[in-house]
Amino acid sequence: MQERFIRSSSVPYLSGSLSLLKERVGVRFFRAFLHNLSVDTKFMQPVYNQTLYKVSSSEHYFYAGRIGIDRQVLMGTQLPNLTCVEFDAAGNYLRAVTKQVPLDDDAVPHLQAWQGELGLAIGPIFVKGFFLQEQWIGIKDLPDHYQEAMNAVSGNHFDGRLKQLQEEARAWQSRRDFVLYWDEEYYLNRQGEVESS
Repeated sequence: MQERFIRSSSVPYLSGSLSLLKERVGVRFFRAFLHNLSVDTKFMQPVYNQTLYKVSSSEHYFYAGRIGIDRQVLMGTQLPNLTCVEFDAAGNYLRAVTKQVPLDDDAVPHLQAWQGELGLAIGPIFVKGFFLQEQWIGIKDLPDHYQEAMNAVSGNHFDGRLKQLQEEARAWQSRRDFVLYWDEEYYLNRQGEVESS
């Protein structure tokens, strides 16, 4: 299955507007905005690629680990929910499961209890690229601003900035860095460690 990510840049007149909106209102409000749009559900399906990515836990953001020998998971909070994204042993996306947390409760003890119920063994996992539009969870090769620069056509007064972004994107690709989306963008190195957000 060699599908690519659904990008706003595939619709030129929306690309800049959606990026600007996300930048101005923040990722959580942008997700809520997209969630409330009336859209064709075929565009809400998970999108995959076949590249394997190593992901390690980052305690303050998300947890990676294994359940038994045949399942890998990413877990974390997406208030008011806890979310568990499951993969098979080969790294293929299986499903996303959510549990609601009472609004007046601290989510961390609930997440730890759920990890105990599942028998989660924290450690690095190797998963294929995926993106769940509705939950805003997934892995992409490039941050949106680099992808937009790589897709852009030169010919305006921003050519200098565009070339700079394209050079940065090529350096990013040569290092094999990637982006993990979990409510916001986390930039990971090829060892699967968060370098920035």
